[in-house]
Amino acid sequence: MGEVKQASYYDQVYSKQIIGVPRAMTLINHWADRASRHIDGGSVLDLGCGLGVLADKIKAEYTGVDFCKVAIGYAKKHCRNKHAKFVLADILKFAREIEDDGFDTVVLSEVLEHLEHPEDIVREAKRIARIQIIVDVPMSSPNPAHVKHIWSVLDLQKLFGSLAVIEDIRGFWLAVWKKNGRSTVFKKKK
Repeated sequence: MGEVKQASYYDQVYSKQIIGVPRAMTLINHWADRASRHIDGGSVLDLGCGLGVLADKIKAEYTGVDFCKVAIGYAKKHCRNKHAKFVLADILKFAREIEDDGFDTVVLSEVLEHLEHPEDIVREAKRIARIQIIVDVPMSSPNPAHVKHIWSVLDLQKLFGSLAVIEDIRGFWLAVWKKNGRSTVFKKKK
């Protein structure tokens, strides 16, 4: 297992390998389209939001958190959803400050493979999510920034238990975990 890369590393990756690179942007948009099918309103906390593309694909109260200045800067500049908030912060520290059931949906997109102990953020996400968690990880990736390079459905089940939906989307597993097996019922927070 490798170590988690620093934010400055991701600033360079976003600047040189993602923003403006058609293939990368297409994959990000494709993922956001697929993930948005599982969000029907409510409030969304996107931990490790990257460029914040999901915010424009959903009709929900959206908060995106990432520790990459370049990604958050891009999200703030390009997001068309005027109700979206973006926060520059460490996702685990930020999550620990959120109340139980604080958001209807928690998103962990391309996050777990970067963490030495993904169970820490999963535990917080389960506590924070009132209804569901949407997660995706690469099936196999030689990316040097990844701590874990190969993910299976079994790996996700070990972290989440039962999963309501598991999809293969272009080499990534997209999974939905429903809290307490509830059906999706979104209510506006007061």
